[in-house]
Amino acid sequence: MTFYRNPGAAFSLGTNATWVFTILAVVISVYIYRTGKKIARLSWALCFGAMLGGALGNLIDRFFRSPGVFRGAVVDFIQIPYWAVFNIADMSVSISATILVIMVLRGIDPYKKSDK
Repeated sequence: MTFYRNPGAAFSLGTNATWVFTILAVVISVYIYRTGKKIARLSWALCFGAMLGGALGNLIDRFFRSPGVFRGAVVDFIQIPYWAVFNIADMSVSISATILVIMVLRGIDPYKKSDK
């Protein structure tokens, strides 16, 4: 466990553009929420829900942590040796995005229920 305030994105990239990540997180969260209502397949819905939860978790930090609204640093606390410090929201977004890419590559349609 390592306490770290990350003003940037993954791997502390873009530490001077915190407001950009905040705006992107808002736009992406709204898109996921609106698109998620139309999804018929459970696997897609779970991934979208996990991605939305992770984005909103980090967004809350951006809004309410110092140094101020839209510029707050995300609290990261999980440290794996020889790897970046991250949080559960980061894991949720990363794992969901990976699974979504796999489903897209396999041609799994989010708007069609499974035949099983």
